[in-house]
Amino acid sequence: MAWLWILLALILLALLLWWIFADDDEVETVAPMAAETAVMTPVDNTPMAGTTEPVDTVGPAGTALTAETAAQANQNALQRLTANPDATPRVYFAFDSAELTDGAKAVLDQLVQVNPGARTEGITLAGFADRAGPVPYNQELSGERAEAVKQYLSTKGIAADVIETEAEGERPPLVETGDGVREPLNRRVRIEMGDSA
Repeated sequence: MAWLWILLALILLALLLWWIFADDDEVETVAPMAAETAVMTPVDNTPMAGTTEPVDTVGPAGTALTAETAAQANQNALQRLTANPDATPRVYFAFDSAELTDGAKAVLDQLVQVNPGARTEGITLAGFADRAGPVPYNQELSGERAEAVKQYLSTKGIAADVIETEAEGERPPLVETGDGVREPLNRRVRIEMGDSA
């Protein structure tokens, strides 16, 4: 009879381990994102207004996040750029898309407003993708994202010849994830001001 209890305990342990470590790529829900959640350290480590933490807030590492989180990331980027015009701006994209959202456009509009020299200084746009798709596809998508930002900035009076684009693909990520994981904070374009040559 003791062996039955041991067998039952092993089955429960196996189920518990499976539940903890299962790769649940299809589930896209997490707790709501807030400024006090775990954070990534941005390049310039600039705190967002009203917090003592760096701006790029994330959910648990490796967790698939919702599109709402990407919208929140654009809102955080806008607040950060408003509070510190010298911060390195980023804009974030929906899954499998190079289309600029209203939130991303607001970040770019703020960038043009607080950096009047952008029209002549030069800008480098580095596009990125998460690890949800194949590497070659993500490389291409990251370039399309950088091009979308370039086209938008061109409509704001910045000459296309002072904007350089780079397709970085999946690396380096803001949030480390496993292969095949959707992560909104990795679907981005980083904007660097200064000479593009």
